[in-house]
Amino acid sequence: MLALGASIEILGARGTRRVSADDFFLGFFQTAVEPDEILVAVEIPACPRHRCAYRKFRHPASGYAVVACAVVLEMEPDGQSVRSGRIGITGYADHAFRAASVEPLLKGLKRKSSAGIDAAANEVFKGAHALEDRFADEDYRLQIGTTMVRRALADALN
Repeated sequence: MLALGASIEILGARGTRRVSADDFFLGFFQTAVEPDEILVAVEIPACPRHRCAYRKFRHPASGYAVVACAVVLEMEPDGQSVRSGRIGITGYADHAFRAASVEPLLKGLKRKSSAGIDAAANEVFKGAHALEDRFADEDYRLQIGTTMVRRALADALN
């Protein structure tokens, strides 16, 4: 939802409100839905000239994401370079987040551009605090996350 630019409609006793996906995920299993509210709709904008990819490294016992990455790239009309892009990450930190600070690096990215993919992937997790557990410590989660971003970007571009 983060990478797609979705908005979430929430209904409660005080009426209906819309929240962007960027503001919806607040913490570990915590969202912007209040105790007296319910999520009633998700609106995803149409993406006619976009390429999308999703990569997930699953925890072997639970199936939850150790780290997952969604990439949505709006391509130039010629289909050879990126006009704009969005990256959503889950599993790495205590809540899903959008890698908005990296997204300007996607503009102008060309198909089969491994240097551009690496440059973007290496910046995604800067400033984010990694979860740690018995399966994945911070260093391992960072390595997996960077790999998932690289693969998702390559999938979307190619």
